[in-house]
Amino acid sequence: MSLKKGRAIVLKKTRSGEKDLIAHLLLENGEKRMLRLHGILASKNRSPLIAEPGALIEVDYYESQKEELSLREGVVITRHDALKSDYRNQDLLSKILTLGSLAGSGAPDPAAFLLLRSALEFAEASIAGAELDTHRAEAFLMFLCVRTLDLMGLLGDTAHCAQWEQPLQGRALFGEGAFFICENCNSLADTAGFQCSLEVANMQARRYRDIRSHVEGLDAPVFQQLKSGLQRALRFSVPQPPEVFG
Repeated sequence: MSLKKGRAIVLKKTRSGEKDLIAHLLLENGEKRMLRLHGILASKNRSPLIAEPGALIEVDYYESQKEELSLREGVVITRHDALKSDYRNQDLLSKILTLGSLAGSGAPDPAAFLLLRSALEFAEASIAGAELDTHRAEAFLMFLCVRTLDLMGLLGDTAHCAQWEQPLQGRALFGEGAFFICENCNSLADTAGFQCSLEVANMQARRYRDIRSHVEGLDAPVFQQLKSGLQRALRFSVPQPPEVFG
């Protein structure tokens, strides 16, 4: 049994028996692991806040051949309190953590941890609060959804038709997955769909703080089609897909 140390984000927690908690973690190396906190619910010296969903923590833990890690000691670095202030903020936090968990569901990739950590920090500083703006939250979740699908290798070519690989020009259809179809292949292609292909490419390539005002200011038909298209892409590509825009 080896002793290790590292940072992680708590994705969710479950109770085990009367005294233990299980923290489901995304480690900084991109691994998703379960950490058992032995007896923490009965402890007078250790706080169960270390298993609070959304918390950034630093832990010393034992790793064995078993699936679970075992906590030796740990500290909470950031709780992201603003994302827990009321139901709407908690719902935003839940969706961010769900997308973060999806991003880390493949081979371990530190980029998944960096994406989730940055998403939590940005959401707490710039979106969350007592007067949560639903439109702003949805714009950010669209960006995060694109980045998640990209990390999972599920984001299709945004510049070419998925059916015959010709460049998209002027009109497109947001397909069932995270890909686009030209008007020659589907008569439902329209200008809003083509704009969606450009916006997805933009979100894939740029930081959100650099495009935030643009995304939040998109025309309503494009904004709505992006939301519905990304939700369909999750349903098409992911087992038990989350309702991010429900």
